[in-house]
Amino acid sequence: MRSEAGASDGEVFDRVTGIALDNGDDALRIDVGDVALTVFRVPHSGWPTRRTDIENLVFKVTLNGSTTVAHFGDADANPAHFRPTAPVWSAPRTGLAMPPYWFFLSDGGREILDDIVRPASAVGAHVPVSVPDDPGERPPEMAGIDLFTEPGETRSIP
Repeated sequence: MRSEAGASDGEVFDRVTGIALDNGDDALRIDVGDVALTVFRVPHSGWPTRRTDIENLVFKVTLNGSTTVAHFGDADANPAHFRPTAPVWSAPRTGLAMPPYWFFLSDGGREILDDIVRPASAVGAHVPVSVPDDPGERPPEMAGIDLFTEPGETRSIP
């Protein structure tokens, strides 16, 4: 079977390296050429009563030592999960963070973004399809939040 890029599944999977971390493990740093990847495990949303068996990884990716993005997966928005990783966020600064949208709707999520990660900008990901594209049509608590609401949307990285 061939992928859209023309490579066979085997050729693609031969280049993939799995990452497995347990809760409480130190962040893992992987450098490949001009790309630095830092990954750590944060419990999945719903912790501590639901989805405790799902491995959720947070990725911070830096290109050329300066352009940095972070994707939080389905991370739980409890600051206690992120406080041990504070050194990871100190340098380089994250230009664009992509936390799940629920980070913007909770005090814990806002604390993670404002006091620990401190990105130049942030866009909510994993937004339900029921959330309108037009901020003026959203519930009041979501009106001022930048959200990915359409497949293929892009943002500039500060």
